[in-house]
Amino acid sequence: MSDLKNQRRLAAEILKCGENRVWIDPTKEEEVQDCITRGDIRNAIESGMIKAKPKAGTSKGRIRYAAKQKASGKRKGPGSRKGTANARVPSKRAWIATIRPIRDELKQLRESGKIAAHDRRRQPERGGDLMATGPRYKVAFRRRRESRTNYYTRKKLLASHETRAVVRRSNKNITVQFVDFTMTGDVIVAAADTKEFKAMGWENSCSSVPAAYLVGYAAGLRAKKADIEYAVLDLGMQNPQHGGVLFAVAKGMIDAGLEVPCSEDVLPDEDRLLGKHIDDKIEADVNSMKQKLEAE
Repeated sequence: MSDLKNQRRLAAEILKCGENRVWIDPTKEEEVQDCITRGDIRNAIESGMIKAKPKAGTSKGRIRYAAKQKASGKRKGPGSRKGTANARVPSKRAWIATIRPIRDELKQLRESGKIAAHDRRRQPERGGDLMATGPRYKVAFRRRRESRTNYYTRKKLLASHETRAVVRRSNKNITVQFVDFTMTGDVIVAAADTKEFKAMGWENSCSSVPAAYLVGYAAGLRAKKADIEYAVLDLGMQNPQHGGVLFAVAKGMIDAGLEVPCSEDVLPDEDRLLGKHIDDKIEADVNSMKQKLEAE
C-alpha cells in the first residue's frame, strides 16, 4: 500500500477540509503517488481521483420515526424520570411559578377596588403569610395559627362519636360545656361557668381547684338532666397538670354521676378538692355550694 500522506495533506489544503475527509480513488493510488506538486494535486482533483467526502451530519431518521409514533398516539408519557425533584424543576422556578400568579391576582383585586390598596400585611407580596417558607408551605387553619384548636386531637375526638366535655379556663374563670357534633356545627347540650357562683354566694376564687371541682359538679348534674351518661374530656390546647384545675373539673363530673374516662392517678386528692391547701374555711363553702347545685 502506498504512503500518500503528503498528497492527502496537500489535497486537504486545496479542498479546505480535514485530512480525514480526503478521499483517494484506491484504483488510482499509483498515479496519485506521482503527484508531488500542488498543480499535480489540482489536476488529480479535477480528474476525480481525489475528492472531499461530505460532512457527517446528524441523521433525522430517528426524529422522523419518533414523530410518526407520536402522531399515532404513542410516546405521550413522561418516560424515564431521571434526576431529583429539584433537578427536574428547580425550587426557585417552582417558587416563581407559584408567586407570580398570586401577585398578578392581587394587583387586579387592588385595581378593581375589591381589596384596599394599603391592606398588605396578609397579602403575599413577597411571600407573606401564605408563602411564609417557600412554595411547599401549607397555611394552617386560622384557629390553629391562633393556638385555639388542635385539629389532629379534634378529629380523634369527633371520630369517637361521643359527647365532648369541653373544659376551658382563663385567668379568672372556668367554663364547662357538653357538646355534640353535627354537620352544621357543634351543639351545646349543657354548660356551667364559675361566673354563676358569685350570685350563689361563692366568695372565693373562681379559678382555683375547689371552684373547678364545683363547676364540673354543676355541669355534670345538668348533663344528667339532659340524658348524658358518658362524655370524653376535651382540653383543647391547654397543658394539663396532674392534680390540677382541669382534672378537678373531671372529678366533679364523675362525682355528679357521669362516666368520664380518666385515670385515678391524675385526679386531685380530697383535701385539694375541698380547698384545705388554701384555707380550712373553704371546705364549708364547697359543701354549701354542692347542696345549692343539687337543689337546682
